[in-house]
Amino acid sequence: MDHETMANKYVKPIAEFVSNLYQIPYLDAASIAWRGLSATNAYKNMNEFNINGTMVNKSEVERLGVAHLISQLGGHKCD
Repeated sequence: MDHETMANKYVKPIAEFVSNLYQIPYLDAASIAWRGLSATNAYKNMNEFNINGTMVNKSEVERLGVAHLISQLGGHKCD
């Protein structure tokens, strides 16, 4: 499966899994999922993301995703 397909079809299931696994807010988990797909056209072409019915701007998605990546939030490091 390529990353474009993942970006278009699987962000929500990935976010749900990560949220449940690490007991972090869904918004944080969705941000992690999107940051993992940041090289895709789907990510690059978005300025806002619909995350569970809430529009979240790209800078907030990037901030949350990167913060988890470098372990500034939560208790687990995501690689």
